Amino acid sequence: MSILKVDTINEKTTGNGVQIPGHVVQVKQSVMTARTHVSSTSLTTIGNGFTVSITPSSSSSKMFITTSMNLITNIGTSGIIKSVLLRDTTEIQNLFHYEENTNSGLWSGLTMCHQFLDSPNTTSQITYSGKYQNQNGTSYLNYSNTNISPSSNNANRATFTVMEIAQ
Repeated sequence: MSILKVDTINEKTTGNGVQIPGHVVQVKQSVMTARTHVSSTSLTTIGNGFTVSITPSSSSSKMFITTSMNLITNIGTSGIIKSVLLRDTTEIQNLFHYEENTNSGLWSGLTMCHQFLDSPNTTSQITYSGKYQNQNGTSYLNYSNTNISPSSNNANRATFTVMEIAQ
């Protein structure tokens, strides 16, 4: 068995970079601080700051996407909440949360998270974003408690992170 020891690795051709399979090539993150009220039963864009644009350095790269957002919801006695992850305009992952309450006046707090490994097969810029839908009722995105007053400062931050992984 051989051992290779180096202090630095430099690219052979300027501008090509060094890509080692399985390693992170670049990371892009967006943080959404605004709060959003959703009462629509159709898919609604989540809001400013919940998108990430990235230009893959190789068409064979994979994109590891993670999102996290707190919300409170009052869906009545039962209902479904849908969160959608998109690459440009294509839905690439759907999350569903079903809730059933014996008391329709109750608010529920939850965190919706996506983790997805995408293979976009391009070197053109792509934009990842999120959409949200209530089957019935209403939701407040980027909230973690039932104090929905705009003056409340509970410092919620929805995060949207995309990591390019070399193959």
